[in-house]
Amino acid sequence: MTARAASTSLERPGQIAWGAIGGLTPYVVAGLNAVGYRTDFPLPSFGWGSVLALLLSVGLGVIGSMLLESHTPFTAWYHGGSFRIMLNFLFSESLHQISQHALR
Repeated sequence: MTARAASTSLERPGQIAWGAIGGLTPYVVAGLNAVGYRTDFPLPSFGWGSVLALLLSVGLGVIGSMLLESHTPFTAWYHGGSFRIMLNFLFSESLHQISQHALR
């Protein structure tokens, strides 16, 4: 790694912060889309299930940005937002392969 790349590389706290933001971004976009991109709506109450889903999404975002070794804020945000999509694909593909193998 060059000296310039080392000085601009994102450290662990940056990966955590940008990964958490990336993990929440799909929910923020979906929420804004649901209210027509207005910001003057009353905030809804959240149940424990919603809070748990948001915390798990933040956690997966942080894990994704650290495991994929994000070096810039954009890549940490992107990896944080897309890591759960990758895991979902791998899990569903694994179940598909298992079911195909069981049917033989």
